[in-house]
Formats: sequence, structure tokens, C-alpha cells
Amino acid sequence: MTLILPFGLTACSSGVDANSSTNSSSTSTTHLVVTNWRNGDDGMLALHSGVLVKLPDGCVGMRDAAQSKPVLLRWRAGTALSADGTAVVGSSGERFDFDSEIGMGGGFGGAPVPSECESSLWAGVYEIQQPL
Repeated sequence: MTLILPFGLTACSSGVDANSSTNSSSTSTTHLVVTNWRNGDDGMLALHSGVLVKLPDGCVGMRDAAQSKPVLLRWRAGTALSADGTAVVGSSGERFDFDSEIGMGGGFGGAPVPSECESSLWAGVYEIQQPL
């Protein structure tokens, strides 16, 4: 199950309720793709690192030097966009600022790019499965 949490001017969902809020400092929509994965669920253990980015489609991913396109990130349950729209915040309160270097544990599970994101912009989908 995937939740799409939009922040900005529009709301969307992928089969599950989506929460939306308006960010007064931004006129664009940010789509934060969140799964229902929690600690204790089966998971993947690869480490992937790069720069946290938001592309023109509003979706959040990670760009690394080895790939021409960034990977879309599917965040674990409890993750949200910061109130000021400049970072992603994990359930523990840890903050991941856009345009900063990050490293995340998880893996490429074969999930498709959700319809709210432009699939041609993304190299694939990386599922984050480490405590945030």
C-alpha cells in the first residue's frame, strides 16, 4: 500500500486517504510518497546515498553521480514534509533538507512510479526501510 502525501496547491491519493496542507512559502505541490512499511516488517538492507531533490513534477527523490536520472524515494510510514517545505522529516523528528547529501537504507523493490509523478524523470523507485 502506498500513500501519496501532497503538500501545496493540490491534493491527490493512490487508493488511500491523502493529507494535504498549504505551504505559504511555495506555490508548487510536493508529493511525498509514503509506504505503510514499519520496523519489524521484512525489508531490504542496501545503502544508497546522494542529494535529496524535488523535481519539477513535485516528487521527492535522490540524485547520485552514478545515474543520469534520480531515483524516486518511497518513505517509510510516519514521514512528512517539514512545515516550511524545505525538508523531509522522519517520525523521530530527524530532518533531511533538500539539496543536502543523504544516505538511506532500503532497496529497489520493483514498485512503479506513482501516477502523481512523471515516470520519465525517474530512474526507478527506492524504498527507504531504515528508522528515520
